[in-house]
Amino acid sequence: RRHGLPVLPEEIGFSVDEFVRAVDYAPQTRPGRFTILEHLNLSTDQIRDAYADYASTISS
Repeated sequence: RRHGLPVLPEEIGFSVDEFVRAVDYAPQTRPGRFTILEHLNLSTDQIRDAYADYASTISS
């Protein structure tokens, strides 16, 4: 938080569910383009778990 910028979806007006849906949908926006999200191929539950881990780490 050195620069005071938002680091959580809630800080820019997104709910956790909206964020998870956006991450889940993101690979479909550029078919054929390799991204880390396509490489990881995370399920919705895995995205939610990864976000929860991130939020817990960033908040401590």
